[in-house]
Amino acid sequence: MKAVKLTLAAVAIAVSAGAMADNSGRGMEHGEMDHGSMPDVSMNHDGMGSMMHSTYPEDGAMMMAPVEHLSLHFTQPMQVMNVKLVGSDGKPVALKYKRGGEAMQEFTINLPKLEPDTYQVHWKAKGQDGHMMDGAYGFMQH
Repeated sequence: MKAVKLTLAAVAIAVSAGAMADNSGRGMEHGEMDHGSMPDVSMNHDGMGSMMHSTYPEDGAMMMAPVEHLSLHFTQPMQVMNVKLVGSDGKPVALKYKRGGEAMQEFTINLPKLEPDTYQVHWKAKGQDGHMMDGAYGFMQH
C-alpha cells in the first residue's frame, strides 16, 4: 500500500511539472505572491462541461501580463445573464457589460486595471432552450 501511495505521489509531481512546463509561454516565473492561497476552482454546474469551450484567462492561470479582458467561449450560443469578478478579499470588481443581451458563443468583457491578486470569475448563462447554467473559475494576476 505504501508503494502505491508513493507511486501516486510521484505521478502527481510529474503531472504538475509537465503542466508548469506547458504554461511556460504564459510566464510561470513568480514574484513574491503566495500561490498557496490560490483557490481550488471548477466548473460546477449541470451540463456545463459540454457547453464551455474555453475561458480567458484559463482556469488556474498565473498571468504575468495585465489581464485586460475576460472571455467565455461556449460550444453553443448562450445568453450571458451575470458575470462577477471577485478578488481574494471577497469584494467584487466593477464590470460593465450588457446583461441578458443576445445569445452568442463568445462573450468578452473589458476589465479595469487589476491589482496583483487571486481572482474568481462567477458566471450564469441561459441556453437557447431556456436552461440556466453557471460556473466559476479562477486565475492569478501578478
